[in-house]
Amino acid sequence: MENKEEITYRSVEGYRLPNLLPNRHPKVTLGSYARERRKYLSENLKATYTTLLSTGQLTDHLVQTEHKALELERKLTKQMAETEGLTERLKESDPMEWVRRMNNIQSRAREIVRELVINV
Repeated sequence: MENKEEITYRSVEGYRLPNLLPNRHPKVTLGSYARERRKYLSENLKATYTTLLSTGQLTDHLVQTEHKALELERKLTKQMAETEGLTERLKESDPMEWVRRMNNIQSRAREIVRELVINV
């Protein structure tokens, strides 16, 4: 009597993949940068996306990308705020101006992060 194990499959983003590797990842909620990276890979770097997906490395890659992107965004925002003179004094004296300028800085920082980390 031969001992054959039946291969099971799972559906991942429209692909049926064999369950060859143990599920190493707990359920992970991906942030906006990770979701953008996944979309970029699936639309522009299909071979890389398929390789990461089929080897079980996609989640790790997306989590690392999210952490790298958030850290860069934080550093850029801090540097730009210092360079442009956004101080606690301005925040106290003219909070609406401080918010307007900070939103502008954060928007620019996110665009830089997208170009340096997400769309590469």
